Amino acid sequence: MYSLNRTLVFAAVLVSGLGAIASPDIKASGGSLAARGTLIFCDKVNPCNKNGCAGINNPDNTGYGTCTANYKGCDCSNVCGSAVNPCDDHGCSGSSKQDGSDSTCEAGDYRGCYCKSTCNDSINSCSANGCAGSNGHCTAGKYKGCECN
Repeated sequence: MYSLNRTLVFAAVLVSGLGAIASPDIKASGGSLAARGTLIFCDKVNPCNKNGCAGINNPDNTGYGTCTANYKGCDCSNVCGSAVNPCDDHGCSGSSKQDGSDSTCEAGDYRGCYCKSTCNDSINSCSANGCAGSNGHCTAGKYKGCECN
């Protein structure tokens, strides 16, 4: 009975065309469904950094990322833009690459967007500039991900 009810619920949502996402914690209760979560309607695409979306941008996709908080699971519009900012700007907290190639923001409004390495092919002190060096690499600060000594 659970499988049939679950299928009917999801079929009804799909047929209605509302584009809803159901919380995964739906369980059977005496032959009927009881949802502990919330049914979320993806009625419009919000920017990934607005309305509590906390989205992960996906610059390789056709302009869409995915919300991780409010509207969890719904598409959100990327805010990456065409400029690639340094990995230490705008709360990006990206791990730079020693060879200078682009990396990915791990936090902030630009989470998931590409960022420019700050390593500049130089080796910095592990105890300077907020580097918090460990095993020859900065773990924090402007040079996060860069080699250090």
